[in-house]
Amino acid sequence: MLFADIELSQVFSTLASVGSLAVTAYFWLVRMRGERPRLTTHLVGLVKVDSAREFESKWDPVVVLRVAVLNLSTRPNVVLGARASVKLADGSWAPADARIGDGAQAFNIAPQVAEFRDITLELPATTKPAMPAESLEGMSWREALEPALGGRIVLRVELIALDGKTFTDEIAIQARTA
Repeated sequence: MLFADIELSQVFSTLASVGSLAVTAYFWLVRMRGERPRLTTHLVGLVKVDSAREFESKWDPVVVLRVAVLNLSTRPNVVLGARASVKLADGSWAPADARIGDGAQAFNIAPQVAEFRDITLELPATTKPAMPAESLEGMSWREALEPALGGRIVLRVELIALDGKTFTDEIAIQARTA
């Protein structure tokens, strides 16, 4: 008989080896997941909406955001730059020029911490709202930008890390209520 030849010590030894292998594999996978690069961007606040250039019927909006860049990994990470786009009223995305903070494009992020940075986005030329010039002059740039983008400002921020790895998040700035 097959089972009659197996001793209890052999069964215990085999079960202990299989259990040890399972526990080791589980902790190795958990650690590997924690070491994987993971950056996320969260809106802290809208610093300002301004205009870079203004023309007769169009203007070039500039949006400055205060964001928290979170490193959810157990290893440090480096942000080499940023790309951005803005959601237009028709639902399409238009590229925007993005600059991080005070001129230093690249920065290190320690493990499991947040870095607070300003991101300046120069949006593509946008049509001014169709209203009398007097009304437009009394309006803030944010109030003028919201109708052009369909009621709220939605931005896609893409952080560029080492080896070309990118981390993309959408940031929605709620429309002002009248």
